[in-house]
Amino acid sequence: MTATLKIAFVCPGKFSFGELQNAITVAWQLPATVEAEFLASDQYLNLALGSGVAAHPIPTGPRGNPSS
Repeated sequence: MTATLKIAFVCPGKFSFGELQNAITVAWQLPATVEAEFLASDQYLNLALGSGVAAHPIPTGPRGNPSS
């Protein structure tokens, strides 16, 4: 039995989606034994979801993004 490795890509970019685009490209190249999830800014969340990866918004507020 092969264990599944889980990794998270955090892409908080507000001005450019380049970091998200690069992370998605890397995720597509990972072996099947690696499960990738994305935390993306609200601005680019739909882009991540549209690419077919598991994506969630970056949490905001007192327990989320400290800049909020």
